[in-house]
Amino acid sequence: MHRLLMCLGILAGCAVSVHAQQPGEPDPQVAEDEQILKAAKIGTDAHALLDFLRQQTLKEDERQRMAELIKRLEDKSFQKRQKAVGDVIALGPKALPVLRQAMQGATLEMRMRIERCVKELEKDSPALTAGAVVRTLKLRRPPGACGVLLAYLTSAPDANVEEEVVDAIAGLGVVGGQVDPVLEPALADPAPGKRAAAALVLGRFGSRHQRALVHLLLDDPNPAVQLRAAQGLLLGRDRTAVPALIGLLAKAPLPIAEQAEDVLMELAGKSAPSVSVGDDGEARQKSYKAWREWWQTHQTKIDLARADLETLASKNPTLRAREIARQFVLAIFRYDKGLIRKTTDLPFVIGGFERIENREGWDQLLAQIPQQEKQKEVKLAIQRVISVDDYAKFAPKEELSFVESVRKQPIRIVVGDVFEDGKRMEQFALFVRMNGARARVIALGIPRQGLSEKELTK
Repeated sequence: MHRLLMCLGILAGCAVSVHAQQPGEPDPQVAEDEQILKAAKIGTDAHALLDFLRQQTLKEDERQRMAELIKRLEDKSFQKRQKAVGDVIALGPKALPVLRQAMQGATLEMRMRIERCVKELEKDSPALTAGAVVRTLKLRRPPGACGVLLAYLTSAPDANVEEEVVDAIAGLGVVGGQVDPVLEPALADPAPGKRAAAALVLGRFGSRHQRALVHLLLDDPNPAVQLRAAQGLLLGRDRTAVPALIGLLAKAPLPIAEQAEDVLMELAGKSAPSVSVGDDGEARQKSYKAWREWWQTHQTKIDLARADLETLASKNPTLRAREIARQFVLAIFRYDKGLIRKTTDLPFVIGGFERIENREGWDQLLAQIPQQEKQKEVKLAIQRVISVDDYAKFAPKEELSFVESVRKQPIRIVVGDVFEDGKRMEQFALFVRMNGARARVIALGIPRQGLSEKELTK
């Protein structure tokens, strides 16, 4: 086990005070996005940004073409299958979302052919550029952006970009108190992603009629749509969405169930049940029953007008990265398995090579950390939130392979120090993956020791 993680464990139970730098410095994401767009030869004006997304959006005839090619991937003729693979690849990275969707329920042989296409197309994936375009559009707020983003949503090359698009739609869907007219028809769109994005906005800002339509989506066959509808309604101070969230704990795929649990925890505050959604059916049912009992007791006591539900909406990415990093470190201090679960995604990488593959791995690791009886005064100082490229300049060689593997992901790195008796004991770097409004720690890096503030900002 790496010595920093051991150090954090030894400090568990100490009198800890966390001192984070006040958010005043410019967001490094903006400068990084400008560099990405410049390298891709894309202008930062509204026309160039919107044109890029339009070009990357699959047209209806292209979708039909993709459906035909996917059928041919199962043809009995080897020559026809090979030609279909070549034709799919020729369509370019915009075919990626359709291919990933086709994997669901596919036979083993079919999956192998689809994976071959995906692997080839990912070499030229526009995900990094697309993320920068979407975030810049959110800042520029040009007229018509919401409609272009909504159309592009189902053509996003991966889940990270899709989250960025939803986040941008949530920010651009209301102008001057008026909801963008493209959103209401999207509530009935065949694509679950579009229904979900529209529900998130209209549940919060829509008219009485529009919110009634969002209510219907609490029973949508797609769990992600149910989640977004419930989030939107809660942000609109509608408590009737809570039972739908509780239902997701029992039946939704684990990533969706964990997000539902995040919302419930924010809503419940100190009254939240001391249970967590687990990987197995028994843990799911236990969590579901605990939250159902909680709702029966507290449904008339929760004051939505005072609840800090804004934390469910989008935040500045730098602030979100800082906050999730702070919570993760506190979770380690406290041996808080529930908080560790809520602040991390798996697999979790330590020092670039040690991997924690599942929640049981966390339990085993925490069991190795000795308890410290003596109370010590320890301080944490978060120095800076930087990009992956900046971290690569001073990362130890053991971490370079991992750093390279996440270079194209929407990741911020929170660099901080552990102090005891005024002396810096350790410096750490937490890799935080940013998916729209969701942030999770995915790795602990150990940068070269003794880095100064000047080195961090070069």
